[in-house]
Amino acid sequence: YTISGSLAGLSKGEIELAIRHSMRVIGRLDAEKLGDHKCEILKKTDLLELFPADHAPDMKDVGGLNLLKDWLNVKSKTFYNDAARKFGCPPPKGVMLLGPPGIGKSMMAKAIGRTYGLPIIRIDIGKIMDKFVGSSERNMRTVISIIEGVGKSVLWLTLIERVDPLMSNH
Repeated sequence: YTISGSLAGLSKGEIELAIRHSMRVIGRLDAEKLGDHKCEILKKTDLLELFPADHAPDMKDVGGLNLLKDWLNVKSKTFYNDAARKFGCPPPKGVMLLGPPGIGKSMMAKAIGRTYGLPIIRIDIGKIMDKFVGSSERNMRTVISIIEGVGKSVLWLTLIERVDPLMSNH
């Protein structure tokens, strides 16, 4: 955690509130306390949820998925390493885990965040979709704006399979 990373993605007013909260609760600026406050602020959007990486399960807690774990381990060495990138080893841009319920996709998303030291942002696609014209698009713009403000993060999209691809009822 860094103070700037903990405040990334927040508005000026939210930053001021987070700083006041940290000062009131522990009497000093603390990156972890600011990060916890940021989680609370983001929960108010009801469109996404932020999980701190240090509260996520460790990769060893995830059963199976050994090929993915090996690949992530190799790629983790390139993530914050400029020399590796100059040598031609780019960091991963993303991973898509798709499968039936109960195979560890959610747990793996959280473990990836912990491995890479990144915040985990859970997006419930069902909450973004709305029956009113323009609301789904507005919700999506809000989510994208918040994610861009947060910066590097693990995006954990849930319930994407429940969205009607033709949007016939939206």
